[in-house]
Amino acid sequence: GKPELRDRALEALAVLGAQAPEEAVQPIRDLATSWLKPRVTRVRAAYALARIRPEEGQALLNRLSRSRSAEVQEAIADARAALATLAARD
Repeated sequence: GKPELRDRALEALAVLGAQAPEEAVQPIRDLATSWLKPRVTRVRAAYALARIRPEEGQALLNRLSRSRSAEVQEAIADARAALATLAARD
């Protein structure tokens, strides 16, 4: 489905990190900050942004991590683990 495709695209952009195309930044930023999107989607977008624009993405992850939702906390933990793995690989 569409959400699965979006998640795969965000993952691919996260893997690219600084090599991600500049035109991808604004749509990712929009996803990460949209109140209309599910919070887990926003976490995934913030994670991708943290790879492309580290300070901005980390700030969004920190803000999202204040959520009391177990699902969001799990997504944050996954995002931080993936960031650590990708950073070690870079």
